[in-house]
Amino acid sequence: FTLTQAIRTRAFWTISIAHGLGATVFVTMSIHIIPALTDIGLSLSTAGIVVAILSVAAAASQVVGGFAGDRLPKRPLIFVALLIQGSSLIFGAIANTFIKASIFAVIFGIGQGLRVPLLVSIRGDYFGRKYFATILGASQLPMNVLMVGFPVLVGYMFDQIGNYFLSFLLLSCLSYLSAGLILLAKKPESLPDHHADTSRQLQ
Repeated sequence: FTLTQAIRTRAFWTISIAHGLGATVFVTMSIHIIPALTDIGLSLSTAGIVVAILSVAAAASQVVGGFAGDRLPKRPLIFVALLIQGSSLIFGAIANTFIKASIFAVIFGIGQGLRVPLLVSIRGDYFGRKYFATILGASQLPMNVLMVGFPVLVGYMFDQIGNYFLSFLLLSCLSYLSAGLILLAKKPESLPDHHADTSRQLQ
């Protein structure tokens, strides 16, 4: 698939939006997690420990996600990863102790780590390798727009409400929406123009 061919498929847009929503959740959490943790009464040093737990869980899960993605269908794995990410945020919304925050960090980190290699590599499965970088770069444009807007929105919500409860639930909904979208991202069976036979050989 060339970029022009790829953007004419439903899979390109569903993957792009699903990836964008999932990444937006992570970026927004990265920006707001320390304020959210200190808001429930944790010290800055304790909040830092929770972030470290999240980072370790995410790093370990990326290795697992890459290994699993080479051996199992990626779409169901991505769906499960996004469900884990979304469910962790529901728990995170009510976490009010270090132990609960740490449990949230582990679960969120697992979901985040699993989805990253899978959402990137699925484009190679769907659209081939020759124009992989171009297609990946173009598909990240919607992601960049979302990643700019949602951290600001969550900050505004905190200023208006005084806590992060609804923000966590909103981010959870984004993760679940992303999971639903990825189920719609079926692999294109043929190219949308007469170059199908040639490009199919590149997949």
